[in-house]
Amino acid sequence: MEMEQCTEADAIGWEFDGEDVDDLRDLDEGERREYLVKQRQMEVRAAYQRAKDALTGSTITCPMCGKHYVKTTYHKVFDKTKCRERYWNFADEERWKATQLR
Repeated sequence: MEMEQCTEADAIGWEFDGEDVDDLRDLDEGERREYLVKQRQMEVRAAYQRAKDALTGSTITCPMCGKHYVKTTYHKVFDKTKCRERYWNFADEERWKATQLR
């Protein structure tokens, strides 16, 4: 029976969580980019939810461009159509991957 090799990282229970600067340095360029994209996707999804939940008449921030403006209708989340299109192409992982393959 062959024993499975255990790395030092496995032995101490280490895993990449992105909280340590050294974690990012250990990643290759592709992994680092993917990690940063996922972080940004989580940020814009949270900004979208905050804007969506805000009451009409309150000042909100566009999830994509960061512009502050007054929410004029209950369903307004983005300040421009361009921002809305960019959001849906970026926040959805399948769409994001498809746009990167072009």
